[in-house]
Amino acid sequence: MGVGQLRVGGLRVGELGVGRLRVGGLVVGALVAGALLATACGGGGRLDHHEYTQEVGGICRRANVELSRVKLRRLDGPETADAVDDLVRIGRDALDELRSTKPPKADVAKVDEWLAALEQVLDEADYASTLVRSGHPLAAFQGAARASILAKRAHELARTFGVPDACRVPSLVRLG
Repeated sequence: MGVGQLRVGGLRVGELGVGRLRVGGLVVGALVAGALLATACGGGGRLDHHEYTQEVGGICRRANVELSRVKLRRLDGPETADAVDDLVRIGRDALDELRSTKPPKADVAKVDEWLAALEQVLDEADYASTLVRSGHPLAAFQGAARASILAKRAHELARTFGVPDACRVPSLVRLG
C-alpha cells in the first residue's frame, strides 16, 4: 500500500493528497445514495399539527376503503385466514405510510403511542390468522378479541389526537 492510501477489506477507499482528501467513487456513491434515501424517506422536514393530521387522515381514509372491501365471516377455515391476512397486509401498508409521515416534534410521543397500538392490532390479527390455519378456533377467537379491543383503543387515540377518519381495522369478533 502506497503512502497516504487507505484500504478497507482489501479495497482502495481513497487516497490522501497534499492538503486535500480525495474519496473513492465507492464511498461517494454510498454517501449520495444515503442522502437520496433520507430525502425519499421524509428527510424534508416535519409537518405542523394540522398538516400532519390531514396527511395521515388521507392515508387512513384510503386504508379504510380497502379494509371495508375485505369480506370477513366466521373465524374458521382457510378463507377466513386469507381475509384476515388481507386485513393485515392493508394495515401494514398503511402503517408504513403513517410511519413515513413526520409529525411535529411536540406530537411525537402521542403519534408513537397511536402507531404502536395499530402495530399491536396487526400483530394480534396476524396471530389469529395463524391460529385459524392451524386448527385452533378458540385461541384464534381470543386473539381476534384482543385485536378488536386494541383496534378500538388505537382509533380513540387517533381521534383524541385529531386525526380525521382515523384508520379503523374492522372488528374480527362481535364485542358485547
